[in-house]
Amino acid sequence: MPAKKPLDDRVRLSTAAVTRWIGKGTHIAWNRFFPRAVLIDSGTASILNRAASGETPESKLQSMSRRQLLVNRLAFRGDRDPSEAEFVAHIGRAVDRARTSMNDFLERRQEYGALSINNNRCNLTCSYCVQRQAFRGRDTASGNPKPSREERLRRILSVVEQFLQRRIANGLGNASISFNGGEMLMDWPVLAGVVNHLAAVQPSLKIAYALNTNMTLMTPQIARFLAERGFDVHVSIDGYQEAHDKTRQYRNGRGSFQDVLRGVAMFNSSGPPRPITGFQGTLSGASSIETKRVRAMRCLGFTDARLSVNLLGTSPAEGVAGAKLLANLFEPQIRPGLQVIDGYFQKTTNVLRRKQDVFSFYCNGLCGVPTRGIQFNVSTMEVAQACPFFPAAYVSLEDVNDDIYHPRIAETAFAAFTARLKALEENCLGCEVVGICRGGCVMSGLDSANRVNPAACAFQREMWRRFARNLARKQLAVERRGREREERTPSSM
Repeated sequence: MPAKKPLDDRVRLSTAAVTRWIGKGTHIAWNRFFPRAVLIDSGTASILNRAASGETPESKLQSMSRRQLLVNRLAFRGDRDPSEAEFVAHIGRAVDRARTSMNDFLERRQEYGALSINNNRCNLTCSYCVQRQAFRGRDTASGNPKPSREERLRRILSVVEQFLQRRIANGLGNASISFNGGEMLMDWPVLAGVVNHLAAVQPSLKIAYALNTNMTLMTPQIARFLAERGFDVHVSIDGYQEAHDKTRQYRNGRGSFQDVLRGVAMFNSSGPPRPITGFQGTLSGASSIETKRVRAMRCLGFTDARLSVNLLGTSPAEGVAGAKLLANLFEPQIRPGLQVIDGYFQKTTNVLRRKQDVFSFYCNGLCGVPTRGIQFNVSTMEVAQACPFFPAAYVSLEDVNDDIYHPRIAETAFAAFTARLKALEENCLGCEVVGICRGGCVMSGLDSANRVNPAACAFQREMWRRFARNLARKQLAVERRGREREERTPSSM
């Protein structure tokens, strides 16, 4: 028998390695598919960069051990770099998990975790509105006639009852229903009709209600209704008045900031169990936003905010400016001021802490797990088991005979999920932060039609670089303190 060819066990540098200078002869490096930021010196950075360009300078590598390189995936054994193939294999396993989840959901008659009732209507004209961009021209489901008001409410109540009945049948005595926009107060009869109907037919069921609103349509009657029924109300405010009024305008161009504050005061004065103390919002024109004025909104009674930056229809330069703005706003505050909740760095830290490399989407709404919840768009009378801003996942109620557990809904969500993964493979594998971004949210990565958004790409790269630099500086500080302790400790003879 011919002798077996010996395995190639040589250590080679990965072409997926990325390096960035952070100052004083120090660089950070990571594998773009499996990022773990590691400190290196200038010599090692030069050699890794040469390897990424196709050279083979392994023999000159002395300043960092081969073991460290292998552990951090900056090097590999054998004749072929496995990084990209392994990352694609992880994507394939994510598809398999999604299919298994979908089949279990259908075969075991599982319940939805939550119901989100949405609409497309709004009295404001925010230029960045992802809902309007995703559902442009879709007032009703394609090819289906618009139902009468009575028929529409009947079908809406049917959807809600199906959602609750499956939960009750599976032994659950609680449920979560949220109302989102668009602006759901423009469909106030629907919201009130659903809540009043459930109070009559399911009086013993514990239902947690939530509402996302721009607050401009709040009235004393609506405020009392929401407060008496324990609604958790979330308000959208795009920062301080000047910034807010540039983006959240009425159709006549008038800003809405003062009307929002009046709505908040009206709701809080109605005695709700959870008064509004925070807000969510999108900051546009990041380069002109003043962080001090954002933090000064504490003076208006707000303690915290969940903020993002507009990356739709803007430039890569604005994407970078948006990353810098958010990174500054995420900094913890010692002095009293509005606390902006970290929406990136903590999530990235959690990804890096995983003991196993498992692919998942950046956004929970695109995770391929249908039991997380169902979206019901009452403007188009469509349902989806995915992100509310992902039109490819929606199915007309007409086409599934108003059955929200019809297999076609799960299958459509699965097809949309796999199409986004295919777009990720086709467009993103060469990106230096693909392992962190993973396609991103539809507002900060591939858009709702799975197209590349250059502004979002620039934002993701800048956010990761800032995260990696901060991580590296913390490592340097730990090393410096260790050296100082050694210098203070007397040596034993």
